[in-house]
Amino acid sequence: MTKIRTQPNIMRRAIASIIDYGFFMIFLSSMIGWLGTTDVDGSKHIEDWPAFALLLTWFIYFPGIESIRGQTLGHWLMKLRVVTISGNNISFTQALKRRLLDGFEVLGGFGLVAYVAVKNNIRNQRVGDQWAKTLVVGGETRTCLNCHEKLTLTAEETIANSFICPECGTGYR
Repeated sequence: MTKIRTQPNIMRRAIASIIDYGFFMIFLSSMIGWLGTTDVDGSKHIEDWPAFALLLTWFIYFPGIESIRGQTLGHWLMKLRVVTISGNNISFTQALKRRLLDGFEVLGGFGLVAYVAVKNNIRNQRVGDQWAKTLVVGGETRTCLNCHEKLTLTAEETIANSFICPECGTGYR
């Protein structure tokens, strides 16, 4: 088994989280506005099946899509992918584990817990990734040993630890 060499890629990961939770919050707000019951003070709330539908949507979008595709919309746009420590596709259970801690790591403290965890972990993992035994890959940089071009690797190149320099055509393993 080849050891996957990751980099923190804090900015890519932060933007991916902002996209994902921004998308989810827009959906949540729309659903509350559409299906919510208006209180005496003019605020809205949801209960019963609409509340269940929102919870189900979170399960489908975050752990569901992530376990099927290895990435949510935010990760896809940022060219990131979630894989097991050995580079395989993650399971639903692994996706669920890593996402259950989002409220604490990502949303609580504006991502400070996730930032500290990623910066202080040899595999650049958040606490949820450590628990789920997953890695976020993509966007790692390498320098071509032949032409010294700085390259940004895809998730697949990072997993395989193999790439071809687009400048000089030299392959590396």
